[in-house]
Amino acid sequence: MANTRTDTQPDKTIRVLVVDIVASTPTFVYSHVKIISGDVILVNDMKDWLSRHRDSAWARLTLPLWRMAYSLRRRTRNGLSPYDRLLARWIQKERFDVVFAEFGPAAAAMLSVCKKAGVPLVPCFHGYDITKRKVVEQHQEVYRQLFAYATSVISVSHFLSYRLVKAGCPPEKLVYSPCLPEESFYEIQGQSDRPLLVFCGRFVYKKCPQALLLAFARICKQHPEAQLIMAGSGELLYYTMQLCRFLGIDRQVAFPGRITQEKFRELLTHARAYVQHSITAHDGDSEGSPVAIMEAQAAGVPVISTRHSDIPTIVIHNKTGFLVEEGDIEGMARHMSFVLENPDAARQMGRLAKEHMLRKYPKRSEADIINDTLHQAVQAYRHNRH
Repeated sequence: MANTRTDTQPDKTIRVLVVDIVASTPTFVYSHVKIISGDVILVNDMKDWLSRHRDSAWARLTLPLWRMAYSLRRRTRNGLSPYDRLLARWIQKERFDVVFAEFGPAAAAMLSVCKKAGVPLVPCFHGYDITKRKVVEQHQEVYRQLFAYATSVISVSHFLSYRLVKAGCPPEKLVYSPCLPEESFYEIQGQSDRPLLVFCGRFVYKKCPQALLLAFARICKQHPEAQLIMAGSGELLYYTMQLCRFLGIDRQVAFPGRITQEKFRELLTHARAYVQHSITAHDGDSEGSPVAIMEAQAAGVPVISTRHSDIPTIVIHNKTGFLVEEGDIEGMARHMSFVLENPDAARQMGRLAKEHMLRKYPKRSEADIINDTLHQAVQAYRHNRH
């Protein structure tokens, strides 16, 4: 459904403004910033960014960028807000060639600004922004305007591409580009030398950490040596920790909180498997192409997960890992038990997982696609203006 563009060589250096309105910027946004070839500026907190500028006119703008999306209805009735106009003038002043917006709501907030500034806008959709019902309903009209204005719309998964088309995005504008692991993950090889299972991610409904814990609880007596590390933070963290205590398995489960990529790679080096029970949340929120799953496979670690969104295209069942249906606790427990009892088989699956990632998801392909898409957006916008 979505295109994968790698056919255009950049003709010159362009200035790119990357916008992210998520409260805590995900690591894959920083990865995008690093792979964009050109003069790149990331804005994810307008208040902090403006405080470092000398121009007092700009310094008076104290709202974080995410609050620009405070009321799309009000903007539609009354036109551009003062903040929109100020930001549009700054974009013109700094001579940005294109705006790259991470997540749909950021693109929605920037649409009127880009029109006013006279620059193209390339949105990148990651998951909740086109699956969470409340978000999609709130942005329904502005998304249609966004799809009409943008020459390309980046989607990180085929499942999200389908949802974007349902929301009104022309299929020919879609560009498929999953967020791929950093090169450092491809450079290590999991040893499967410890009875260790690892999860790393946000404790949110679509990742269903409680299901993962229930599956592990079923095998703890059979495998008293097994350890489960659940790294990350989120709204379900304390609920999951409480459930762990109620299940009586807290001696075999650790919750270290948010960890660095270096620590995650260290854990993967020794892990028997990476485990994640992704589901469609009650509010529709769904995954795109889960980055941690791709990082684990790139590191040579088998994955035990669910048939959810694009996970079945990343994990090859019975070859690079195991997949179960959403909510299949018994099936997940069975596969956990298998890798714990068969380290050699887990090691072989890990090697196949790395080969699969190197062949199908090389990091350089993401850079090529993103850069080609940005340059094509600039060229198309200039062509249409003349």
